[in-house]
Amino acid sequence: MITDLHMPVMDGFQLIRKMREEVGTYNIPIIVNSAISSSASPSDGTMIDSRTYAFELGADDFIEKPLVPDDFVPRVSKYLP
Repeated sequence: MITDLHMPVMDGFQLIRKMREEVGTYNIPIIVNSAISSSASPSDGTMIDSRTYAFELGADDFIEKPLVPDDFVPRVSKYLP
């Protein structure tokens, strides 16, 4: 799964959390492709780096925007069978 953090209905953090809670999706690799300059607010209201928070929720990798194909392709390939 490749996801951004900023989406219209469910943000990427909610998606990661939901996928890690569900038996059928908890083992699917999650790669976040998003700008790292934003910060996240966990349930306790503190502000932390988006990359850090994505990993805490269970993301497997975080690729910063703008996407660089020479970096992106090898990092995604390592999760393919």
